[in-house]
Amino acid sequence: MEYTAYTSLMRYTAGKARRRKPLSRAVILRTALAIADAEGREGLTVRRLAQALGVTPMAIYRHCRNKDAIERGLVDLVVGDYDVTNHDERNWRDWLCTTCGLMRRGLIEHPAIISLLSKATYAGSDAMTVLERILHELRGAGFTPRGAAGMFHALMAYTIGSVTLGDSNAPRTLRREFTRAPRARYPQVVEAATTLADHFEGRCFEAGVRAIVDGLAEAGAATRS
Repeated sequence: MEYTAYTSLMRYTAGKARRRKPLSRAVILRTALAIADAEGREGLTVRRLAQALGVTPMAIYRHCRNKDAIERGLVDLVVGDYDVTNHDERNWRDWLCTTCGLMRRGLIEHPAIISLLSKATYAGSDAMTVLERILHELRGAGFTPRGAAGMFHALMAYTIGSVTLGDSNAPRTLRREFTRAPRARYPQVVEAATTLADHFEGRCFEAGVRAIVDGLAEAGAATRS
């Protein structure tokens, strides 16, 4: 079944009709993610979270120090849910494409997480594990520590940007706007309308990842030589 914020909202509201689970950090974070999915980051407050869980705000603070701690935990939760490094392609380039694709899927299905990335840390075990595995793959491919770090940041920037600029409604809207632009004034935009609009979809996204990987790999080889 296709994931929607409405599905997420129904999950946590329907849970109130069932027997309440013992309160824990895991339960708090899972419910917070559902609220953020359904109502956006602005809808996620400790008061709203307590209401959804049927507890007092103080009960939440016994498990999570403050709202910032909850928001940081959500990033690690989504990283863990999508298990983005648990696959075994033999070619390291293919492995990176799959990893970035899984990250992108997680961000698309939980868009509120994007606004939380600026305050994310690697204190969470899942996020740190992902970083370690990516650097391990890159070091095994011959990158220096500096080169591996640069590749990681470039791929993260591209993956996050692809979601920000290419949400589910963007391609159709952008294609229409680019196609209808005055050709005399914007000939290059009109000619590339479809490619511009669809750039972050499916194979186009993978091609972008590969371009970054191949470009930085070639630059690194040139530097070493």
